Amino acid sequence: MTPKSVLDKARALSAQADRLRVGAAAEENAKRILTRLEELNAVLDEVEAALGATDRLREQGVDLPAVRLDLGREALARSAGDVGLPPIRAFTSAKEKIEAVRRDVRLSLSQAWSQWTTARMAELALHRMVMLPPVERRTEETRLSKLSKLSKVDVPSRTDVVEFAAVHAGLKEDLDALKDPAPELQTLLTRLAQRTTLAHLSDDDVALLRRYEVADQIEVQRRSG
Repeated sequence: MTPKSVLDKARALSAQADRLRVGAAAEENAKRILTRLEELNAVLDEVEAALGATDRLREQGVDLPAVRLDLGREALARSAGDVGLPPIRAFTSAKEKIEAVRRDVRLSLSQAWSQWTTARMAELALHRMVMLPPVERRTEETRLSKLSKLSKVDVPSRTDVVEFAAVHAGLKEDLDALKDPAPELQTLLTRLAQRTTLAHLSDDDVALLRRYEVADQIEVQRRSG
């Protein structure tokens, strides 16, 4: 093998190595971009989920501020230019902008949800629940428990909003159809809620509880000591 052919071979190998290095670098860069893109999409998914719940709350008459979700996307598109793949720093910047939107949307949604559910719970004439027969009362108590659980959710989903509205509407309709309990029954129940002894309950008190079928709500327990 002549010196010239050795030199030519070396140059060819060197060029091939350069191409391999460039290809490896490009592949590594593509992997980094893909990772950043997945992170960005995860944040976008959270924002869009919160916006879905926000839309459902607006349908219930709740006033919530409008949100611009395109800020990070616009910046990302501008940085891509004609190349098609934005640099890593562009993804970082876009993610920061969208994360700021996510924080604002979730905070606004959380506050609105807390205020709205509190107001809706206050609308329920819960004192009328004692007027229901035992089986129906247990059904309504299950509904009330569901509402209470949903109202404690920090940042609701679209499903949470829809479910709360539906359960609340059903419970409110049933309670609104009932009469207020008799004043003497309400007085007795208030007294029992403050704790009393059996000695302070008359036969008429017990008869009153049985007449309105609320005796099963009263638990009698012997005091120790």
